Amino acid sequence: NNAAERALRSVVITRKVSQCSKNARGANSYTQIKSVVETARLRGHDPVRTLMDLHR
Repeated sequence: NNAAERALRSVVITRKVSQCSKNARGANSYTQIKSVVETARLRGHDPVRTLMDLHR
């Protein structure tokens, strides 16, 4: 649980600072992108390439 909470801490702080949570669409988009990026990073993949591959 501690590792999961630490991983989410940056997400919550960034969301608050960037104010992308002012609407549901922005908050949802941010969490989806952040989830893909962090999963790719943890698996040793390039996050940008992973996002580009998903977009195609």
